[in-house]
Amino acid sequence: MALGCPTCSNETLELLSCEVCQSIGCARCILKSSKQWVCTNCKSGNNDLTSSGQQDSSIFSMFG
Repeated sequence: MALGCPTCSNETLELLSCEVCQSIGCARCILKSSKQWVCTNCKSGNNDLTSSGQQDSSIFSMFG
């Protein structure tokens, strides 16, 4: 039974989950990087979760 990828609408037999942001996608959307399954957004650093976490730490470092 083929499933539709929620990210790219590609038909696939298996869906994977990003270990950083838990988004779901096919093998085209979720890649293995540094022994971790990550989505293309997390790998490139464009994900809201990773970018907002980095911004928050820089803001708090300004205040000591």
